[in-house]
Amino acid sequence: DFVSNDYLGLARSTALFDSIEREYSRYKQIGSTGSRLLSGNSQESIELESFLSDYHQSESCLLVNSGFDANMGLFSCIGGPDDHILLDELVHASVHVGCRLSKAPHSFFKHNDV
Repeated sequence: DFVSNDYLGLARSTALFDSIEREYSRYKQIGSTGSRLLSGNSQESIELESFLSDYHQSESCLLVNSGFDANMGLFSCIGGPDDHILLDELVHASVHVGCRLSKAPHSFFKHNDV
């Protein structure tokens, strides 16, 4: 079902529905509910970040709400005024925003043609 974005069939999964219902009765919250700035932190987020940083043998980990936030956050801090970022012309808008925030000059090349 590619039309409704339910191509994995999860919207009709009774097992998933039952699991969500159990977790909701336990935590009274489903999903990210917005950023930590708006809705606060959760113990589950802290534990997941700790697990992921241990798994990847890194110092720490930061969960973000979306791919847009991840790209914007990454690209806004990896470049500076003395760097130049080259981007595929079809790169996602979140990368454009991150590059603008970085103050690094950037330019585009034709899709898949470096």
